Amino acid sequence: MKDLGEEQHLAAADLLALVQDSLTRAGLSRSAADAVARNVLATERRGHRRIGLGLLPHMIEHLRCGRVSGGAAPRLTDIAPGAITVDAGGGFACPAVALGLIDLIDRARQLGVATLAIHNAYPLASPASGFDRLAVAGLHGIAIVAGLTPCPNPNGTLRLEIAHRTHGLGASDPRLPGALHRTGADGGTVPPFEGPLGAPFRLSHRIIALRADLPVPTVSPLPPVADEKAGIAVPLGLLEKIITA
Repeated sequence: MKDLGEEQHLAAADLLALVQDSLTRAGLSRSAADAVARNVLATERRGHRRIGLGLLPHMIEHLRCGRVSGGAAPRLTDIAPGAITVDAGGGFACPAVALGLIDLIDRARQLGVATLAIHNAYPLASPASGFDRLAVAGLHGIAIVAGLTPCPNPNGTLRLEIAHRTHGLGASDPRLPGALHRTGADGGTVPPFEGPLGAPFRLSHRIIALRADLPVPTVSPLPPVADEKAGIAVPLGLLEKIITA
């Protein structure tokens, strides 16, 4: 997972197609692969390789060994006027988020604030693509997600841990759409992840959408978002891992 050596410059459409193809070959449905691929691309545009393409080989491995369901169909439940929940059915979180965002945006616009809870899902390292859609709709967003996070071992290798983190989006920022930054960690963790075998992931995530005319706390400066037309430089070693996964 080290970003060292030569790189291949890929256009956004080519990178999207590569991720979609890699996931569908591993057993994921086309619609779910599209949702996951768009989130990977949105994460890469922000320069977050470790939680974008860097995690893709692990996601494919989890698909092949059954830790995540490739055929899961998310189910939405209306909890209250401003609250929605989606059961991911043991699948990836991105398709569940994509399903819930439609109602979340409508309700936040009407009520000022609304929440979307995702249950029984795979880790979600970054809510980037969901924040893109909130930003276009003129909404602020806060996401509390459980994601796979690469952590260094004393011997220089990496291990994966599941860490709960809070991300924030300011819809009034001039660099929108989709300016994403991490506002901090809530301190909650679960035991280290040590390999592909084990019980299916059954994690929860939450996204809160707020109308832009409501007051929000001051947040730290946002990192720049890469130009969509500029493409993304991907290490050849990582490309080989994804293609051969």
